[in-house]
Amino acid sequence: MVKISTVHQIELTSRCNLRCHYCPHPALQRPKADMSMDVYKAALAWAQTMESPELSLTGMGEGTLHPQFCEMLRMAREALPETKLLLSTNGINITDEMLAAMRETKTILWISAHRPEIAGRTLQRSLRAGVMTGINNHIIDSGFNWAGQVDWHVSAAPSRCMWQAQGMAIAWADGRLGTCSFDGQGSDGVLGTVWDDPATIYIKPYSLCKNCHQTIN
Repeated sequence: MVKISTVHQIELTSRCNLRCHYCPHPALQRPKADMSMDVYKAALAWAQTMESPELSLTGMGEGTLHPQFCEMLRMAREALPETKLLLSTNGINITDEMLAAMRETKTILWISAHRPEIAGRTLQRSLRAGVMTGINNHIIDSGFNWAGQVDWHVSAAPSRCMWQAQGMAIAWADGRLGTCSFDGQGSDGVLGTVWDDPATIYIKPYSLCKNCHQTIN
C-alpha cells in the first residue's frame, strides 16, 4: 500500500456523448451525472493541500458536457496557480467560450481521435484560439483494453503503474476516490471520499490490476 500523495484527476461528469466500443463507458453501472460544486470544491481542496503538480479534469465522462465547465476551469486555476492543468476530450462539444477559458487558464488540451472528422476541425480551432493542444492517438498506436474490460488490442508497452508508484487517485463525479482511472465502474478500487481525512487513504492493488498492461512491481 502507498499513502495517497496527489489527486491526479477530477471527473467533472460521468456522462458522455459517444458510445465507443473500445471504452467501458457504455457499460457504466454507476449513475451518469455531473459533479456538484460542493464535491468539486472538496476535490480541489485535496489537490491544493497536496500541491498536486498536475491535474487532469478528465474521467470516464466528457468533461465539456458539465454546464459549469468554464467556471470550473477558472476555479481550478485560481486554487492551483502553478499546477499543470490538462483536459482530454473528444472535441465534439467545445465552444469558442470554452476555448477562451482554456487559453485564459493555460489548460493543455488533448483531443482524442475517437471521431477524426471532428478532432481535426477542433484542433485547428483550438490552435487558432491560442490553446496548447495535441491529438491523443492511443487507441491506434498504444491501445489498451482497460484491464480486460473491453475487446480492444493491447499495443501499449508494459510500464509501471503511476497510480500505485506515486500514490495518485481520481475523484469521481459522485465524490468517491478511486485507485485509478480504469475503474470506471467504481468497484473494489474505491478508496474513500473527498470528505475523508487524507491521512486515512492508501492506494493499493485491486481486482483490475491482475489484467492490466501496467505493473505494480
